[in-house]
Amino acid sequence: MPMIRSSGSQTATPSDFTAAELGLLRYVFESDADPPLRVRCADLCWLRSVPRHAGLGFTLLAISL
Repeated sequence: MPMIRSSGSQTATPSDFTAAELGLLRYVFESDADPPLRVRCADLCWLRSVPRHAGLGFTLLAISL
């Protein structure tokens, strides 16, 4: 569920991200970017992983940051 809705627009939800956008998030996660940003990217990648256990690596790496 979106956090904010206004005038026909809303904040992004995990299901709004395309495969290409998830690829970009994976790239950011694997980079030397700011740790809080990397963790959020890992969260989104894990949420969109199918099956969910396939994204376990994102979870484990995010915890280690």
